[in-house]
Amino acid sequence: MINNILPVIGILVTAIGIPILYLQLRDLKASLRSSTHASIYTQAEAIRGYLIQYPELRKYFFDNTNISPSNTDYSRVLSIAEVYLNYLEQIAVLENSLGKENKASLIQFTGIAIEKSPILQQHLKNNAALYSSTLHKMVEKAKDYTKKQSGNKTIKEINLTMSNYITQSEKMDWKPLLEEGVDTNGIFIKVLHFDKATNRPPIFLLKFEAGASYPYHNHPAGEEAFVLEGEAYFNEHKLTKGDFLFTPPNFKHSVKTDTGCIILFKVPEEVEIVRK
Repeated sequence: MINNILPVIGILVTAIGIPILYLQLRDLKASLRSSTHASIYTQAEAIRGYLIQYPELRKYFFDNTNISPSNTDYSRVLSIAEVYLNYLEQIAVLENSLGKENKASLIQFTGIAIEKSPILQQHLKNNAALYSSTLHKMVEKAKDYTKKQSGNKTIKEINLTMSNYITQSEKMDWKPLLEEGVDTNGIFIKVLHFDKATNRPPIFLLKFEAGASYPYHNHPAGEEAFVLEGEAYFNEHKLTKGDFLFTPPNFKHSVKTDTGCIILFKVPEEVEIVRK
C-alpha cells in the first residue's frame, strides 16, 4: 500500500512546488527590476547633483549649446558628459529589465538627451569604441523614431511648429547697436535670428542714420548684405536699394552712408575691428 501512496505524494509535492517556484522566480524578477531602477536612479541623481551645483552648465546638456575646448568649464562639462553617457548606456543595456511598457519612452528619452547636447554627441562619436553596441543601436532607434514622428505630423502641427521660427520685424523696435570700443553712433539693430549655440545673432537688420558709419573690419567667415532702403558705401563701392554683396572670408571693409539706409546682414562669425 505504501508503494501505491508514494507516487501520489510525489505528484502532490511537484504540484505544490511548481507554483512556489513560480512565485520565487516572480519575486526574483521584481527584485532585479527594483535593483535596476535603484542603480539607474543613483546615476540620475549624480547628474542632477552636478547640475544643481553648477546650474550655468545646464545649457550644454539641455539647450543645444556648444562649448569650446578653450572654455574654462570644458573639463567639468566633459566629466559630466561621461557620467551622462554611462547613465544612458546603463538604460540601454538594462532596457529589457525596465519593462516592455517603458521601451518606447526610454528610446525617446535617449534620443532627446543626445539631440539636445552637442557635447554628448561629440564625446559619443569620438569615443565610440568605449560604449556598447547596445547604446549605439538605441541612439539609432531614437533617430528613426524621431523621423517617424516628424513624418506623422499633420499640416496644422507643421504650421504651429513653423510659427515658432517666424520673426515679424515690422512689429519690432529698433535698438541702438552697442559694441564695446566701437563707435556705433547712429546705427540701430533688429535681430532676426539669435543663435544660442554661439550666443550671437548671425542674421539681423541694421539701420544707419545719415552720416553714420561702421569702422574698417575683417570678416573671418565672410558676410552677405542686401540693401533694403537708401544707399551705402562698402569701402569705395556704392550700393543702392536692391543691391546684394557677398563678402568672402577674411575680406575687409568699412560701411558708411550719406543718406541713411537699411541693410539686411548675414554674418556667420563675429567681425574683427581692424585698427589702421
